[in-house]
Amino acid sequence: MVVNNALRPENRLTQDGLFTTNTAHIIAQETVYRMGFTLDELTSMIRTRTGLDVEAHHAYDEDASSNFDAFRETLKRNRIRDDDHLILNFSRQHLQGSGTGNGHFSPVADYNADEDMVLILEVNGLREPYWISSRTLYEAMRTTDPVCDRHRGWMVLSIAPGKTSEN
Repeated sequence: MVVNNALRPENRLTQDGLFTTNTAHIIAQETVYRMGFTLDELTSMIRTRTGLDVEAHHAYDEDASSNFDAFRETLKRNRIRDDDHLILNFSRQHLQGSGTGNGHFSPVADYNADEDMVLILEVNGLREPYWISSRTLYEAMRTTDPVCDRHRGWMVLSIAPGKTSEN
């Protein structure tokens, strides 16, 4: 909810505040606490609960809107804009090996185009933010989520057209 709170500070939410009767049809809170969200489930939850515009991309080399070049272009655009934020869904296990858990969501804090490095804002309070190459990160997103049998990926979140942060 860090991204929602950054884009719409007057509409502050906690993780528990994401779950309402309006979102109950998407996924149950107990299910999320037991096994987490898929990219599509979290996209739908955020869109339904916050009213933000959410565009999801499953990391897939054969799709021009979701391949590595598209991901890097998204990072570059996001770097120069302050009206959108990125949330990534990737496999920590792919990055760090077994014993680290698998699927994970984290927002992007920054992108250094000269070094082609992404700063991940770690949402787990026991972990520090860290820099990682965009290629390595993309490969961790290109892994398959076993719950939905689709690749992980990224979301671009912004205030829906025609709305301001006040409405």
